[in-house]
Formats: sequence, structure tokens, C-alpha cells
Amino acid sequence: MSLASSFVIALVAISGVLVLLTIATTVHKAVRAARTRRHARIEAAVRPALLEFLAEDDPDPAALEVTSRAAGRSLDELAAGLLTKLRGEDRRVLERLLETTGSLERARRRTRRRGAVGRARAAELLGAAGHTAALDDLTLLLADRDHDVRATAARALGKLGDPAAVPALLASLEARRPVPAGVVTMALLHIGPAAGAPLAEALATPHSASTRAIAAELLGRLGGLSAAGELIRALRHDRDATVRAGAARALGRIGVQRAVAPLEACLIDDQAPAVRQAAAWALGELGGTRAFAGLAGALLSDDHALARRAADALVGCGPTGLALLQRTAAGHGPGAREARETLGTIGAAA
Repeated sequence: MSLASSFVIALVAISGVLVLLTIATTVHKAVRAARTRRHARIEAAVRPALLEFLAEDDPDPAALEVTSRAAGRSLDELAAGLLTKLRGEDRRVLERLLETTGSLERARRRTRRRGAVGRARAAELLGAAGHTAALDDLTLLLADRDHDVRATAARALGKLGDPAAVPALLASLEARRPVPAGVVTMALLHIGPAAGAPLAEALATPHSASTRAIAAELLGRLGGLSAAGELIRALRHDRDATVRAGAARALGRIGVQRAVAPLEACLIDDQAPAVRQAAAWALGELGGTRAFAGLAGALLSDDHALARRAADALVGCGPTGLALLQRTAAGHGPGAREARETLGTIGAAA
């Protein structure tokens, strides 16, 4: 066979492949467009029926006919969106509807099926409905091979509001396929103060330093007063500076007065600048005369960042702190520059 003949045969073969690819692409687009139109038609029928059902004074779940699997999927998608907006009796009615029609049970089964999109949508619905019976199903999805499914499952667990989900959410931060820290943090905040006890427990367990730091910060934001002992222990003994700094900030936010002495000790003994600065901030949040002595000493530090943080914190000590700042600012010794900066920020005269 000549070279020219071989070239012609190759060209014809390539042209044939291109034609087949074009046909396949066209068919795929047509099928997808048809599915989209069908989904829109079904949703257009289901949406008004669902809204009419919710508007009834005494809605009967059996009266809402869902005649096909596609209509059921459309109902589930609409419900997941509505549940985030509804409150009170309307939300309870929709939850009962999903329970009665078997939507929630089907969603639990879909969490174990192929298709990442289906698993994610199932997790979203279960979380939006606050279906606590799905706790184990959603926990399993934290290890899903798809990162979107893992993140959706974490958010859903937060919406359940069950503190039993806290250990699994924290563990997901350190898993082989981790869930992003921001997603886990928001889920834990969604659980609320009930998450306090397991978060405090996490401070004393062999989690990674980043996980312990997140636990400490969240305890401060959730007002975990009962966790004060664990936070003080972490402030004094945790090996990681990030964890100690987080514990200091948490103690300041919570307002634990018995933390004044440990926080003052950090100003002197802790070698990490971030921890000393966090301790100064926390003492300012605690305020009052008990925090004054430690902050007055920190104001004289040759560490500008610490001295400035102490100056800012002294404002929280009331007239006594303000008077010290004014005396210090009038001189030229240690802390004068920082005192003048703080007084300038709050608009007070030196």
C-alpha cells in the first residue's frame, strides 16, 4: 500500500470519528435538554400543589398526590429549599408530609446508592428536615469519596442539632478525605451550646492541634461556661501555642473571672507572642480591677504588639485603666507610644 493510500485511509477514519463524536455530542445535548424540560414540567405541576397544600388550615398529607418517582424527586427538591425558609407550624406540616410520603426514608436509602449528586441531595433533604433518625447515615457520608457529598453531610449534621454528631464532625477534620474546616466549624456552631460538652472533651483527647484549637475557639463562641476548667487546663498545659491562644480568647469571651490569674501568668511565662497577645485581649474582655495589674505590667513590655494589645485592653478596666493610659502617654518611657495610640483610637486626650 502506498503512502498516499495510507494517508487517505487515515484521513477518512479520523473524519468518521469526528462525525461520530459530533453526533454523540448532539444526542447528549438533546437528551439533557429533554430531561431539563421534563423536570421543569413536573416541577411546574408539583410546586403549586405543594404550596396549596401548605396553605390549607388542616392539610392532609394523603391528599397531595405524588403519582410518579420523578414527581417524588421534584417534591423532595422543593421541600429541601422550603424547609430552610419555613418556621413554626408550616415547617412542621412539611416535615410530617415528608415523613408520611416516605420521602425521608427514601432519602436515607439514597445516601448509600451510586451517584454523588443523589447522595448529596439526599443528605441536604435529611438535614433540612432535621431528621435525627438519619444521624448514622449522614455520619457515614463524612467519609464519602466525593468532597461535595462530605461537605453536604457535615452541613446536614449541623442542622440536625444533635450533639452526638460532634465527635464525628471533629474526626472528619483529620480523616484521609477531610471535610474543610470552615464547613465543620459552621456545622458545630449550628448545633449550638449543646455541642459544648463534646467540644470540651475534645480538648483533652489526642486530636490534632488544629482540631483542638477549633474546639477551644468554638467553646468561646458558644458560651461554654461549664468548659472553663478544660479551657484553663489547655491554656496552662497544651503543647501547641495555637490551642493556648484559642483557649485564652475563649476564656475572655465567656467571662470566666477565675481565669484572670492563669491569663496573667501567660503574659509573663508563655514564650509564644500570639498567646501573650491573646491573654492580654482576654483580660481586657474580663475587665475590672482584677485584670488591671497584669495589663499594667504588659503595657511596659518591649514587645510593641503585646504592649499595644495591653493598652487597648486597659480601656476595658474603666476609669482606672484610662487614668493609667493617660499618665503613661504623658511620659516618654515604656508603653508611652502604645498608650498614645490607644487614646488616639478612642478619641481620649493624653
